[in-house]
Amino acid sequence: MNGTLTIGLLRYFLLATAVMMANSVCAERIDVLMTRGTDQLWEPLNPSDDYSSEDAEEELGRKLEELRSKHPDSLLIDLGSFATPGRGMETSYDSRHVSFFRNNDYSAVNVAATDYALGVAHSQGFRKRPRELEDFYISALNFRGRDFPPFPAQADVQAGNQTVRLASISQPSAIASLPTVIGDVVYAREDVTLSAAESDQSADLLIALSELDDERTRRLFGAYPGLNMVVRVNDTVADDVEERDGRYLVPAPNGHEVAHLHIDLEDDGSIESAGYVRHPWTTKEKYDSLVQPGLPVIGMSVPGEGRVAEILGIETENVLLDVHRDVDFPDLTSRRNIYTYNITMDEVPYRVYRVYHRPKVFWIPQDQLVILNRDNTIRRIVTNLESYPLTSWNTRLGEGLQRVLNKHPDEWNLPIETTAGIEEHAERILRNLRHTLEVNARLYPYDAEGTDT
Repeated sequence: MNGTLTIGLLRYFLLATAVMMANSVCAERIDVLMTRGTDQLWEPLNPSDDYSSEDAEEELGRKLEELRSKHPDSLLIDLGSFATPGRGMETSYDSRHVSFFRNNDYSAVNVAATDYALGVAHSQGFRKRPRELEDFYISALNFRGRDFPPFPAQADVQAGNQTVRLASISQPSAIASLPTVIGDVVYAREDVTLSAAESDQSADLLIALSELDDERTRRLFGAYPGLNMVVRVNDTVADDVEERDGRYLVPAPNGHEVAHLHIDLEDDGSIESAGYVRHPWTTKEKYDSLVQPGLPVIGMSVPGEGRVAEILGIETENVLLDVHRDVDFPDLTSRRNIYTYNITMDEVPYRVYRVYHRPKVFWIPQDQLVILNRDNTIRRIVTNLESYPLTSWNTRLGEGLQRVLNKHPDEWNLPIETTAGIEEHAERILRNLRHTLEVNARLYPYDAEGTDT
Protein backbone atom coordinates (compact mmCIF):
# COMPACT_ATOMS: atom_id res chain seq x y z
CA MET A 1 0.00 0.00 0.00
CA ASN A 2 2.87 2.33 0.78
CA GLY A 3 4.31 1.50 -2.61
CA THR A 4 1.03 2.35 -4.29
CA LEU A 5 0.85 5.61 -2.38
CA THR A 6 4.43 6.43 -3.29
CA ILE A 7 3.74 5.78 -6.98
CA GLY A 8 0.59 7.90 -6.79
CA LEU A 9 2.44 10.76 -5.15
CA LEU A 10 5.23 10.47 -7.70
CA ARG A 11 2.73 10.63 -10.55
CA TYR A 12 1.05 13.66 -8.98
CA PHE A 13 4.43 15.35 -8.49
CA LEU A 14 5.48 14.70 -12.10
CA LEU A 15 2.15 15.96 -13.42
CA ALA A 16 2.30 19.10 -11.27
CA THR A 17 5.88 19.70 -12.35
CA ALA A 18 4.93 19.34 -16.00
CA VAL A 19 2.05 21.80 -15.56
CA MET A 20 4.30 24.31 -13.79
CA MET A 21 6.96 23.95 -16.47
CA ALA A 22 4.39 24.46 -19.17
CA ASN A 23 3.06 27.53 -17.40
CA SER A 24 6.57 28.87 -16.97
CA VAL A 25 7.14 28.61 -20.71
CA CYS A 26 4.08 30.66 -21.66
CA ALA A 27 0.58 31.28 -20.39
CA GLU A 28 -1.02 31.24 -23.82
CA ARG A 29 -0.07 30.84 -27.45
CA ILE A 30 -1.70 32.68 -30.33
CA ASP A 31 -1.28 31.52 -33.92
CA VAL A 32 -1.96 33.89 -36.81
CA LEU A 33 -1.95 32.79 -40.45
CA MET A 34 -1.58 35.57 -43.04
CA THR A 35 -1.93 35.91 -46.81
CA ARG A 36 -1.28 38.94 -48.99
CA GLY A 37 -1.15 39.95 -52.65
CA THR A 38 -3.59 37.40 -54.02
CA ASP A 39 -4.79 39.85 -56.69
CA GLN A 40 -3.04 38.23 -59.63
CA LEU A 41 -4.41 34.82 -58.77
CA TRP A 42 -7.86 36.02 -59.75
CA GLU A 43 -6.59 37.81 -62.86
CA PRO A 44 -3.24 36.31 -63.90
CA LEU A 45 -0.92 38.03 -66.32
CA ASN A 46 -0.03 34.79 -68.05
CA PRO A 47 -2.96 32.34 -67.90
CA SER A 48 -2.12 28.91 -69.28
CA ASP A 49 -3.42 25.34 -69.40
CA ASP A 50 -0.30 24.08 -67.62
CA TYR A 51 -0.94 26.05 -64.44
CA SER A 52 -4.13 28.05 -64.19
CA SER A 53 -5.61 30.52 -61.75
CA GLU A 54 -8.00 27.79 -60.59
CA ASP A 55 -5.04 25.47 -59.89
CA ALA A 56 -3.41 28.15 -57.78
CA GLU A 57 -6.61 28.82 -55.86
CA GLU A 58 -6.99 25.12 -55.05
CA GLU A 59 -3.36 24.86 -53.92
CA LEU A 60 -3.70 27.85 -51.62
CA GLY A 61 -6.93 26.46 -50.18
CA ARG A 62 -5.27 23.10 -49.46
CA LYS A 63 -2.33 24.78 -47.70
CA LEU A 64 -4.68 26.83 -45.53
CA GLU A 65 -6.61 23.68 -44.62
CA GLU A 66 -3.36 21.88 -43.74
CA LEU A 67 -2.08 24.70 -41.53
CA ARG A 68 -5.41 25.18 -39.77
CA SER A 69 -5.61 21.45 -39.03
CA LYS A 70 -2.29 21.80 -37.21
CA HIS A 71 -3.35 25.02 -35.48
CA PRO A 72 -7.13 24.75 -35.06
CA ASP A 73 -7.46 27.93 -32.98
CA SER A 74 -5.44 30.07 -35.37
CA LEU A 75 -6.60 33.37 -36.83
CA LEU A 76 -6.62 33.66 -40.62
CA ILE A 77 -6.32 37.16 -42.03
CA ASP A 78 -5.59 38.73 -45.40
CA LEU A 79 -3.37 41.81 -45.33
CA GLY A 80 -4.70 43.36 -48.54
CA SER A 81 -3.83 43.77 -52.21
CA PHE A 82 -6.51 41.36 -53.32
CA ALA A 83 -8.31 43.59 -55.85
CA THR A 84 -7.54 43.60 -59.57
CA PRO A 85 -8.00 46.30 -62.21
CA GLY A 86 -10.40 44.22 -64.24
CA ARG A 87 -12.60 43.12 -61.36
CA GLY A 88 -12.40 46.13 -59.08
CA MET A 89 -15.61 47.73 -60.29
CA GLU A 90 -17.65 44.54 -60.12
CA THR A 91 -20.13 43.79 -57.39
CA SER A 92 -17.32 42.84 -55.11
CA TYR A 93 -19.04 40.34 -52.87
CA ASP A 94 -19.54 38.17 -55.97
CA SER A 95 -15.90 38.41 -57.06
CA ARG A 96 -13.63 35.40 -56.74
CA HIS A 97 -11.44 36.89 -54.05
CA VAL A 98 -14.40 37.54 -51.74
CA SER A 99 -15.78 34.05 -52.34
CA PHE A 100 -12.36 32.61 -51.53
CA PHE A 101 -12.11 34.53 -48.25
CA ARG A 102 -15.60 33.49 -47.25
CA ASN A 103 -15.23 29.82 -48.21
CA ASN A 104 -11.94 29.55 -46.31
CA ASP A 105 -13.38 31.18 -43.18
CA TYR A 106 -11.06 34.19 -42.91
CA SER A 107 -11.19 36.02 -39.59
CA ALA A 108 -10.63 39.44 -41.19
CA VAL A 109 -9.63 41.00 -44.49
CA ASN A 110 -7.75 44.30 -44.60
CA VAL A 111 -8.92 46.63 -47.38
CA ALA A 112 -5.67 48.42 -48.22
CA ALA A 113 -5.01 51.55 -50.26
CA THR A 114 -4.33 49.50 -53.39
CA ASP A 115 -7.71 47.79 -53.11
CA TYR A 116 -9.44 51.15 -52.77
CA ALA A 117 -7.48 52.59 -55.66
CA LEU A 118 -8.70 49.84 -57.97
CA GLY A 119 -12.30 50.75 -57.22
CA VAL A 120 -13.19 47.79 -55.04
CA ALA A 121 -15.08 49.95 -52.53
CA HIS A 122 -16.70 52.31 -55.00
CA SER A 123 -20.02 52.37 -56.79
CA GLN A 124 -21.19 48.77 -57.36
CA GLY A 125 -18.55 47.37 -55.04
CA PHE A 126 -18.73 46.99 -51.29
CA ARG A 127 -21.46 49.60 -51.08
CA LYS A 128 -23.87 46.81 -52.02
CA ARG A 129 -22.24 44.14 -49.92
CA PRO A 130 -24.58 41.93 -47.88
CA ARG A 131 -25.00 42.90 -44.23
CA GLU A 132 -23.54 39.59 -43.06
CA LEU A 133 -20.21 40.52 -44.65
CA GLU A 134 -19.80 43.84 -42.85
CA ASP A 135 -17.58 42.40 -40.12
CA PHE A 136 -15.53 40.53 -42.68
CA TYR A 137 -13.54 43.61 -43.77
CA ILE A 138 -11.61 46.22 -41.86
CA SER A 139 -10.04 49.37 -43.24
CA ALA A 140 -8.42 52.58 -42.08
CA LEU A 141 -10.10 54.20 -45.07
CA ASN A 142 -13.70 55.27 -45.01
CA PHE A 143 -16.36 57.24 -46.80
CA ARG A 144 -17.85 60.55 -45.72
CA GLY A 145 -21.02 60.18 -47.78
CA ARG A 146 -24.19 58.70 -46.30
CA ASP A 147 -24.67 56.41 -49.29
CA PHE A 148 -21.48 54.53 -48.47
CA PRO A 149 -21.75 52.36 -45.35
CA PRO A 150 -18.47 52.58 -43.44
CA PHE A 151 -16.08 49.74 -42.91
CA PRO A 152 -15.19 48.97 -39.32
CA ALA A 153 -11.67 50.17 -38.65
CA GLN A 154 -10.95 47.20 -36.42
CA ALA A 155 -12.19 43.73 -35.59
CA ASP A 156 -12.11 41.69 -32.40
CA VAL A 157 -11.46 38.03 -33.16
CA GLN A 158 -11.01 35.03 -30.90
CA ALA A 159 -7.85 32.96 -30.81
CA GLY A 160 -8.43 30.25 -28.27
CA ASN A 161 -9.04 32.02 -24.95
CA GLN A 162 -7.61 35.30 -26.19
CA THR A 163 -9.36 38.24 -27.83
CA VAL A 164 -7.17 39.83 -30.49
CA ARG A 165 -8.00 43.28 -31.83
CA LEU A 166 -6.88 43.87 -35.42
CA ALA A 167 -6.69 47.59 -36.28
CA SER A 168 -6.22 48.79 -39.85
CA ILE A 169 -3.74 51.66 -40.25
CA SER A 170 -3.01 53.55 -43.47
CA GLN A 171 -0.79 56.44 -44.45
CA PRO A 172 -2.61 59.77 -44.89
CA SER A 173 -0.37 60.84 -47.77
CA ALA A 174 -1.37 57.66 -49.60
CA ILE A 175 -5.04 58.32 -48.99
CA ALA A 176 -4.73 61.84 -50.33
CA SER A 177 -3.31 60.42 -53.54
CA LEU A 178 -6.02 57.89 -54.25
CA PRO A 179 -7.68 58.22 -57.66
CA THR A 180 -10.41 60.59 -58.71
CA VAL A 181 -12.83 57.69 -58.97
CA ILE A 182 -13.15 58.09 -55.20
CA GLY A 183 -12.04 61.70 -54.83
CA ASP A 184 -12.36 63.52 -51.54
CA VAL A 185 -14.97 61.23 -50.00
CA VAL A 186 -12.25 59.03 -48.55
CA TYR A 187 -10.34 59.84 -45.42
CA ALA A 188 -7.89 58.12 -43.12
CA ARG A 189 -8.81 57.21 -39.55
CA GLU A 190 -5.36 56.46 -38.20
CA ASP A 191 -5.62 58.29 -34.85
CA VAL A 192 -9.28 57.51 -34.21
CA THR A 193 -8.72 53.83 -34.82
CA LEU A 194 -5.92 53.35 -32.34
CA SER A 195 -7.34 55.69 -29.71
CA ALA A 196 -10.53 53.68 -29.63
CA ALA A 197 -8.65 50.40 -29.69
CA GLU A 198 -6.35 51.35 -26.85
CA SER A 199 -8.94 52.90 -24.58
CA ASP A 200 -11.11 49.78 -24.66
CA GLN A 201 -9.46 47.09 -22.55
CA SER A 202 -11.70 44.24 -23.72
CA ALA A 203 -9.00 42.92 -26.06
CA ASP A 204 -6.02 40.94 -24.78
CA LEU A 205 -3.72 41.83 -27.67
CA LEU A 206 -3.68 44.77 -30.08
CA ILE A 207 -2.16 44.22 -33.54
CA ALA A 208 -2.00 46.97 -36.18
CA LEU A 209 -2.11 46.03 -39.86
CA SER A 210 -0.12 48.99 -41.06
CA GLU A 211 0.83 50.64 -44.35
CA LEU A 212 3.02 53.20 -42.55
CA ASP A 213 6.67 53.72 -43.36
CA ASP A 214 9.40 53.07 -40.79
CA GLU A 215 9.51 56.59 -39.38
CA ARG A 216 5.76 56.77 -38.83
CA THR A 217 5.77 53.28 -37.32
CA ARG A 218 8.26 54.43 -34.68
CA ARG A 219 6.02 57.38 -33.88
CA LEU A 220 3.04 55.06 -33.74
CA PHE A 221 4.70 52.93 -31.08
CA GLY A 222 5.63 56.04 -29.14
CA ALA A 223 2.12 57.46 -29.21
CA TYR A 224 0.30 54.27 -28.20
CA PRO A 225 1.89 52.34 -25.30
CA GLY A 226 -0.82 49.69 -25.55
CA LEU A 227 0.13 48.75 -29.09
CA ASN A 228 1.83 45.35 -28.94
CA MET A 229 2.59 44.49 -32.52
CA VAL A 230 2.62 45.98 -36.03
CA VAL A 231 2.29 43.84 -39.14
CA ARG A 232 3.85 45.83 -41.98
CA VAL A 233 1.59 44.85 -44.84
CA ASN A 234 3.90 46.24 -47.54
CA ASP A 235 7.13 44.69 -46.22
CA THR A 236 7.67 41.30 -47.84
CA VAL A 237 11.48 41.43 -47.57
CA ALA A 238 12.27 40.97 -43.87
CA ASP A 239 12.80 37.34 -42.88
CA ASP A 240 11.66 37.41 -39.27
CA VAL A 241 9.97 39.35 -36.51
CA GLU A 242 11.90 42.35 -35.20
CA GLU A 243 11.66 43.21 -31.50
CA ARG A 244 11.98 46.81 -30.33
CA ASP A 245 11.85 47.11 -26.54
CA GLY A 246 9.01 44.67 -26.15
CA ARG A 247 7.21 45.80 -29.31
CA TYR A 248 7.22 43.69 -32.43
CA LEU A 249 7.43 44.42 -36.15
CA VAL A 250 6.16 41.63 -38.39
CA PRO A 251 6.75 41.33 -42.18
CA ALA A 252 4.14 40.24 -44.71
CA PRO A 253 4.29 37.08 -46.82
CA ASN A 254 4.98 37.08 -50.52
CA GLY A 255 2.14 36.13 -52.84
CA HIS A 256 3.11 32.45 -53.01
CA GLU A 257 3.40 32.07 -49.22
CA VAL A 258 1.26 31.80 -46.13
CA ALA A 259 2.95 33.40 -43.13
CA HIS A 260 2.59 31.77 -39.71
CA LEU A 261 3.06 34.17 -36.81
CA HIS A 262 3.10 32.48 -33.42
CA ILE A 263 2.96 34.58 -30.26
CA ASP A 264 3.68 33.35 -26.73
CA LEU A 265 2.13 35.37 -23.91
CA GLU A 266 3.22 35.74 -20.31
CA ASP A 267 0.80 35.29 -17.39
CA ASP A 268 0.21 39.04 -17.33
CA GLY A 269 -0.75 39.07 -21.01
CA SER A 270 2.48 40.64 -22.27
CA ILE A 271 4.31 39.09 -25.21
CA GLU A 272 7.10 36.76 -24.14
CA SER A 273 8.26 35.94 -27.67
CA ALA A 274 7.11 35.87 -31.26
CA GLY A 275 8.23 33.70 -34.15
CA TYR A 276 7.61 33.74 -37.88
CA VAL A 277 7.62 31.04 -40.54
CA ARG A 278 6.91 31.37 -44.26
CA HIS A 279 5.04 28.40 -45.75
CA PRO A 280 5.08 28.31 -49.56
CA TRP A 281 1.70 27.08 -50.83
CA THR A 282 3.13 26.62 -54.32
CA THR A 283 6.55 26.78 -55.91
CA LYS A 284 7.82 30.21 -56.80
CA GLU A 285 8.25 29.04 -60.39
CA LYS A 286 4.56 28.15 -60.68
CA TYR A 287 3.49 31.37 -59.03
CA ASP A 288 5.79 33.46 -61.23
CA SER A 289 4.36 31.76 -64.32
CA LEU A 290 1.04 33.43 -63.45
CA VAL A 291 2.11 36.80 -62.14
CA GLN A 292 5.38 37.82 -63.77
CA PRO A 293 4.77 40.55 -66.37
CA GLY A 294 7.38 39.26 -68.82
CA LEU A 295 10.34 41.08 -70.29
CA PRO A 296 10.18 44.60 -71.70
CA VAL A 297 11.10 45.34 -75.30
CA ILE A 298 14.23 47.49 -74.99
CA GLY A 299 15.77 48.97 -78.12
CA MET A 300 12.85 49.13 -80.54
CA SER A 301 13.27 51.39 -83.52
CA VAL A 302 11.40 54.68 -83.69
CA PRO A 303 9.46 54.70 -87.02
CA GLY A 304 9.99 57.66 -89.29
CA GLU A 305 13.24 59.19 -90.47
CA GLY A 306 14.35 61.87 -88.07
CA ARG A 307 11.54 61.15 -85.61
CA VAL A 308 13.91 60.99 -82.62
CA ALA A 309 15.31 64.39 -83.54
CA GLU A 310 11.80 65.77 -83.90
CA ILE A 311 10.65 64.42 -80.52
CA LEU A 312 13.72 65.75 -78.72
CA GLY A 313 13.78 69.07 -80.59
CA ILE A 314 17.30 68.69 -81.99
CA GLU A 315 18.82 68.71 -85.48
CA THR A 316 18.75 65.48 -87.49
CA GLU A 317 22.54 65.47 -87.84
CA ASN A 318 22.75 65.22 -84.05
CA VAL A 319 21.27 61.71 -84.14
CA LEU A 320 23.41 58.69 -85.02
CA LEU A 321 21.94 55.17 -84.99
CA ASP A 322 23.79 52.04 -83.79
CA VAL A 323 22.14 48.70 -84.61
CA HIS A 324 23.24 45.75 -82.44
CA ARG A 325 22.11 42.57 -84.19
CA ASP A 326 21.45 39.15 -82.67
CA VAL A 327 22.00 40.37 -79.14
CA ASP A 328 21.10 37.71 -76.57
CA PHE A 329 20.10 39.28 -73.23
CA PRO A 330 17.27 36.90 -72.25
CA ASP A 331 17.33 38.13 -68.67
CA LEU A 332 16.75 41.76 -69.69
CA THR A 333 14.82 42.11 -72.93
CA SER A 334 12.91 40.03 -75.43
CA ARG A 335 14.51 41.89 -78.32
CA ARG A 336 17.47 40.53 -80.33
CA ASN A 337 18.13 43.56 -82.60
CA ILE A 338 18.67 46.58 -80.38
CA TYR A 339 18.61 50.12 -81.73
CA THR A 340 20.69 52.66 -79.84
CA TYR A 341 20.37 56.33 -80.76
CA ASN A 342 23.49 58.34 -80.02
CA ILE A 343 22.47 61.97 -79.76
CA THR A 344 24.04 65.32 -78.95
CA MET A 345 22.16 68.02 -77.07
CA ASP A 346 23.87 71.29 -76.18
CA GLU A 347 27.15 69.69 -77.27
CA VAL A 348 26.75 66.89 -74.70
CA PRO A 349 26.52 63.25 -75.93
CA TYR A 350 23.77 60.90 -74.71
CA ARG A 351 22.38 57.51 -75.60
CA VAL A 352 18.66 56.90 -76.19
CA TYR A 353 16.59 53.70 -76.06
CA ARG A 354 12.96 53.12 -76.76
CA VAL A 355 11.40 51.03 -73.96
CA TYR A 356 8.05 49.36 -74.51
CA HIS A 357 6.06 47.06 -72.26
CA ARG A 358 2.40 46.12 -71.94
CA PRO A 359 1.79 43.25 -69.52
CA LYS A 360 -2.02 43.19 -69.61
CA VAL A 361 -4.95 45.07 -71.04
CA PHE A 362 -5.86 46.94 -67.86
CA TRP A 363 -2.44 48.56 -67.53
CA ILE A 364 -1.45 51.35 -69.88
CA PRO A 365 1.63 50.44 -71.97
CA GLN A 366 5.01 51.77 -70.98
CA ASP A 367 6.31 53.45 -74.15
CA GLN A 368 9.23 55.77 -73.47
CA LEU A 369 12.34 57.29 -74.94
CA VAL A 370 14.87 56.94 -72.16
CA ILE A 371 17.86 59.29 -72.47
CA LEU A 372 20.99 58.11 -70.67
CA ASN A 373 23.95 60.09 -69.43
CA ARG A 374 27.37 58.70 -70.26
CA ASP A 375 27.77 57.63 -66.64
CA ASN A 376 24.86 55.22 -67.21
CA THR A 377 22.23 57.15 -65.30
CA ILE A 378 18.96 58.50 -66.68
CA ARG A 379 19.00 62.08 -67.94
CA ARG A 380 15.39 62.32 -69.07
CA ILE A 381 12.30 60.19 -69.79
CA VAL A 382 10.15 61.24 -72.73
CA THR A 383 6.65 59.78 -73.01
CA ASN A 384 3.30 60.69 -74.49
CA LEU A 385 1.74 59.95 -71.10
CA GLU A 386 2.02 62.51 -68.33
CA SER A 387 0.04 60.62 -65.71
CA TYR A 388 0.38 56.91 -66.62
CA PRO A 389 -3.35 56.21 -66.30
CA LEU A 390 -4.64 52.96 -64.88
CA THR A 391 -8.06 51.80 -66.06
CA SER A 392 -10.27 54.91 -65.79
CA TRP A 393 -8.15 57.18 -63.62
CA ASN A 394 -4.89 59.09 -63.72
CA THR A 395 -1.90 58.57 -61.48
CA ARG A 396 1.03 60.74 -60.39
CA LEU A 397 3.66 58.24 -61.46
CA GLY A 398 5.08 60.57 -64.11
CA GLU A 399 5.82 63.07 -61.38
CA GLY A 400 7.43 60.39 -59.23
CA LEU A 401 9.70 59.21 -62.05
CA GLN A 402 11.43 62.58 -61.95
CA ARG A 403 13.07 61.32 -58.75
CA VAL A 404 15.17 58.76 -60.64
CA LEU A 405 16.91 61.26 -62.91
CA ASN A 406 20.71 61.52 -62.63
CA LYS A 407 20.76 59.02 -59.75
CA HIS A 408 22.15 55.54 -59.35
CA PRO A 409 19.35 52.91 -59.14
CA ASP A 410 20.24 52.25 -55.49
CA GLU A 411 19.10 55.82 -54.79
CA TRP A 412 15.75 55.57 -56.57
CA ASN A 413 12.94 56.18 -54.10
CA LEU A 414 9.56 57.22 -55.45
CA PRO A 415 7.35 59.17 -52.99
CA ILE A 416 4.33 57.23 -51.81
CA GLU A 417 2.14 60.10 -52.97
CA THR A 418 3.03 59.22 -56.57
CA THR A 419 2.60 55.44 -56.27
CA ALA A 420 -0.44 55.10 -53.97
CA GLY A 421 -2.60 52.31 -55.27
CA ILE A 422 -0.28 51.47 -58.18
CA GLU A 423 2.80 50.21 -56.35
CA GLU A 424 2.96 47.09 -58.51
CA HIS A 425 2.65 49.15 -61.69
CA ALA A 426 5.37 51.58 -60.55
CA GLU A 427 7.78 48.79 -59.60
CA ARG A 428 7.32 47.20 -63.02
CA ILE A 429 8.31 50.43 -64.77
CA LEU A 430 11.29 50.94 -62.46
CA ARG A 431 12.40 47.36 -63.11
CA ASN A 432 12.28 47.99 -66.85
CA LEU A 433 14.34 51.17 -66.42
CA ARG A 434 16.94 49.19 -64.47
CA HIS A 435 17.01 46.66 -67.29
CA THR A 436 17.61 49.49 -69.76
CA LEU A 437 20.65 50.67 -67.79
CA GLU A 438 21.99 47.13 -67.72
CA VAL A 439 21.46 46.67 -71.47
CA ASN A 440 23.41 49.87 -72.06
CA ALA A 441 26.18 48.79 -69.69
CA ARG A 442 26.61 45.52 -71.59
CA LEU A 443 26.60 47.19 -74.99
CA TYR A 444 28.83 50.09 -73.92
CA PRO A 445 30.73 48.91 -70.82
CA TYR A 446 32.84 52.06 -70.77
CA ASP A 447 29.70 54.16 -70.10
CA ALA A 448 29.57 52.88 -66.55
CA GLU A 449 33.10 54.23 -66.07
CA GLY A 450 31.97 57.69 -67.18
CA THR A 451 34.13 57.69 -70.31
CA ASP A 452 32.95 60.39 -72.68
CA THR A 453 33.17 58.20 -75.80
